[in-house]
Amino acid sequence: MQVKGFVKNMPDGTVYIEAEAGENILDDFVNWCRKGPDFARVERVKTEEMPVKDDKMFDISF
Repeated sequence: MQVKGFVKNMPDGTVYIEAEAGENILDDFVNWCRKGPDFARVERVKTEEMPVKDDKMFDISF
């Protein structure tokens, strides 16, 4: 999706994501997060603007 940043599964079962991309791409990404992958149960999505870090890739941590 041309998103850079990271996603991390937290010990309490939540998922923490920091994502960077153009505004339209981020809107699409957040909309995807509201649905989640198959078999996921998404109860809510909270967004917050943060300073850009200029990440070079997207990292998935477990």
